[in-house]
Amino acid sequence: MDAGERRYRALGALALALVLCLFFRETLFGGKILSQADHLLSFAPWKETAEPGHRPANHLLEDQAILMIPWLEFAAERIRAGEFPLWNPYSYGGQPIHAANSGAFLWPGHLFYYLFPSFGFYAWSALFRLLFAGFFALLFLRRIGASRVAALCGGLSFALCGFLVAWLNHPHANVAILLPCLLWLVERIAAKPSWRDAAFLALAISAQFLGGHSQTSLHMLLVFGAYCLFRTRAGPADARLGLAGWKCLAAGGLLGALLAAPQLLPMAEYLKESRGITVLETLEQTDELAALDAAVLMVAPDHHGGPHTHDYTGPEGRNLNYNEIIGGYVGRVMLVLALAGVALRFREPRVIFLAAVVALSALVAWQVWPIHDAFRLVPKLRSTNPMRLLLYVAFGLSMLGALGLDALLARLRLHGGKALAVGLGCFAVVAIELHAWGEGYNPAIEPELAFPATPTTDFLTGDDSVHRVQSVHRTILRSSANVHYEVQALTGYDKIELRPMFELFELFTTSTDNAFISEIDRVDRLDALPLASLLGVKYFLAEEELPPPLRLAHTSPGGVRTYENPFVLPRAFLASSVLVIESAEERLAHFGAPTLDARVAVLNERPEHPLFEDVASLGPEDLPGDVLVDRYEPREVVLQVDARRPALLVLADAWAPGWSATVNGVDAPVERVDHALRGVFVDEGKCEVVLRYDPGSFRAGLILAGLALAGCAGLFFLGSRGL
Repeated sequence: MDAGERRYRALGALALALVLCLFFRETLFGGKILSQADHLLSFAPWKETAEPGHRPANHLLEDQAILMIPWLEFAAERIRAGEFPLWNPYSYGGQPIHAANSGAFLWPGHLFYYLFPSFGFYAWSALFRLLFAGFFALLFLRRIGASRVAALCGGLSFALCGFLVAWLNHPHANVAILLPCLLWLVERIAAKPSWRDAAFLALAISAQFLGGHSQTSLHMLLVFGAYCLFRTRAGPADARLGLAGWKCLAAGGLLGALLAAPQLLPMAEYLKESRGITVLETLEQTDELAALDAAVLMVAPDHHGGPHTHDYTGPEGRNLNYNEIIGGYVGRVMLVLALAGVALRFREPRVIFLAAVVALSALVAWQVWPIHDAFRLVPKLRSTNPMRLLLYVAFGLSMLGALGLDALLARLRLHGGKALAVGLGCFAVVAIELHAWGEGYNPAIEPELAFPATPTTDFLTGDDSVHRVQSVHRTILRSSANVHYEVQALTGYDKIELRPMFELFELFTTSTDNAFISEIDRVDRLDALPLASLLGVKYFLAEEELPPPLRLAHTSPGGVRTYENPFVLPRAFLASSVLVIESAEERLAHFGAPTLDARVAVLNERPEHPLFEDVASLGPEDLPGDVLVDRYEPREVVLQVDARRPALLVLADAWAPGWSATVNGVDAPVERVDHALRGVFVDEGKCEVVLRYDPGSFRAGLILAGLALAGCAGLFFLGSRGL
């Protein structure tokens, strides 16, 4: 690379950075924060702190406030405490939070938040992620022959496209920004195979796996694989992917997957225990869409209004909203240039490939028969949201637009200074057009609007006992925003949830056909109070009066009532007796009964433990002893037990692979009790029981990642030798 190209890259990065700084000026330099956390002020108990007439800046981005921000805060707090955030005790009765993937705790960009945790992180993270996307789109365009000014336009168009702006502070964007980088590396390897580039490819592939959105990763790898196959046959004979190039791709792909093993292995383990792995395969991911309703947004993004302008009137439904249908938008100028590129350069293989990606992605996303139906027939793909393929519409149009600009300049015979002037004018128009659409979509709010303290949250956090809270209606104390306040709940906001906990929670409602806990609107079976007592629910939150035996403990000025459950059991206790009910259907009928004796433990199967016969032979009239919670941390619970006879210790937290136990320092099996909880057999006398979450899948992943990192280092120093 000559000095002129290096200077161009530096100036190109600077130009992109200046536009993006202008785009984020209020949050980078104006004292506001890039967050839609003000959306919480629409719900109890936060709404009582809001100004009269408060309206959230963009209600559609609520996932950030109720999941992404609280989870990242939790991760930073645990890392500062000296341990990795593997288990979340605040949702679902306990959850393998790292394995759920959405938190993207290993994604490299989050390192800065762990070092400097503040709301200011979100604006600077957004700036650098979009700059990364735009800069590598520019590099890719230069690799495939675009002029400097055209590549600059294409880079900006992709950086501010509908998909990246709409999903900016979601994990989708963490993955999506790596698309041009992956394709640029394919071009480099095709031109000159190098083990060093294979090492860089491994880093890029691992980063997209660690980005926190598996669906986007799957879609991206399909496009990446298709491009690799395309480059095997397309292009000059001396610049195609040959055997040496495929060696590099294979090495980079394998090492990339191994580098991401600390995320992939725990996620695979969690999926086997989750409800989502089967439910998502059977659900229709989106409601029906009229293709014209979505296609019109390609030229008129405000045709249906927008959530940020509070006048949206377009398609709505399951996974069908403005965020989904705007993903392919790149502005009118780049759309016209892309059409020109296809018309003027339709014989060029890369134009054909990009046009095919745009067309197929749009047909699937817009549910056009038969392409969309064929997509739905493919296992695993059917569990992904096809609307997210609009990312590849945006990328393809941005690349085609750049190539189209060059074609038009050539057709008009504009060269030198004139071509540069027209190209820079095009860059300015693209910047203005995308800025006009995207500014304000991701709100800039005052810091005090994010997660304010309320009388209700103050009351709940003031009780230092180990207990849980359950809202009668899901809009009260929105899940998983409770994680921010370190308030434990049975609910959560994630589609990868432990199946047994869902089955227990469903006993609290009369509604049927529930897909996930987060979709259950109301807890209306208060006759299931014994089950709530077993699960440690001390407080119920409601905006209406609840009947006895619940006792009113607190009422906020805004009308949120906190009721205390007088029958709540301690988080850890010795069961009075033990039953074995192997049928899941019979177990659930047992736990849903109003006459449930919550102190009688139920084992899912007959254990091999030598104490089982002694414990099972004793009747419920025998008082088994006392348990003191000595220490309760996310990944470790220490219990002091004084048992008057052999007994089964029940900890009313979710069971999951990876939990181990010791009794007085001796390993002991963790039994699955009460359908979804943890139990440990203890003998008569005093003992210390320690339960620790340290999944072997994570440890194995770390070992594999360490080996892969060493492999990448070796490839880096090999350079081109051995090819």
